[in-house]
Amino acid sequence: MDRHVHFVVSSEGQMDAGSAGQTCSMCALELDSRATRCPRCGQQVWASGPAAPAADLTGAVTPPEVPAPGIPTPGRTVQRSQLPVAQPAPIAPESPFPPAGVATPSATTGPSAGSPTSSVAPVDLGTRFLANLVDSVFLFVVFMVLAIVITVLSQVSNVLGLLGQLVFMLIGLGYYALGIGRGGATIGKRIMGVSVVDLGSHQPIGVGRALGRYIGLGLMALPCYLGYISFFTDKSGYNRAFHDQIVSSVAIAAPKESFGQAARHYLDAVRGG
Repeated sequence: MDRHVHFVVSSEGQMDAGSAGQTCSMCALELDSRATRCPRCGQQVWASGPAAPAADLTGAVTPPEVPAPGIPTPGRTVQRSQLPVAQPAPIAPESPFPPAGVATPSATTGPSAGSPTSSVAPVDLGTRFLANLVDSVFLFVVFMVLAIVITVLSQVSNVLGLLGQLVFMLIGLGYYALGIGRGGATIGKRIMGVSVVDLGSHQPIGVGRALGRYIGLGLMALPCYLGYISFFTDKSGYNRAFHDQIVSSVAIAAPKESFGQAARHYLDAVRGG
């Protein structure tokens, strides 16, 4: 490379550089004195004048800028195969174990919402009949006391007698609806180890469905108790008669309780405790 540089040292000891022009060492193109790279071939050249690299008095010169490996020089034609190819990020092998903190579905599922499962035991018809018999005896005692009260009230006022009869009916309905709907059992059922629950969730069926079940049991007596045949025609093994089928309930085995425990737990369930 032919260069004609004129150095002038000032009185303060500094050196100024000037140039009349320069030529590319690669393609011999005449370049401007301020050019740092050849516009034809892209060869980097030294600029003279004010833009030239600084040189100290010992002769050390700042080395030219070298492009990074794999990046073509601006202005130079390159082959497509010479361009750097971006490498895809490595894919980690899939782990057979789930990430920490992620819940996985259990191999065992809960009871299906259409049929009883083997996780609960059915109750034979004899035990269910004895449970209803205990409830009937208990309500008979309660109703006898109420009948005496209603008779006394009727002597005082006909209105009070009618109100007493209304309470008489509500107690009979509420005893079954509240006990079974909220706690799954009446006092008689708790004593005999019987619980009436939802067919799918095995939870109490609620007051509304329990009331519908009790009304359905009454309709089974019409005519001539023919509806009770549905106890024996059920194929599920749980003796689900008409009154259980219309509200999707099932009678299952439960721990037996004494009369005191049954009465206390019944009242707790009715109060929502």
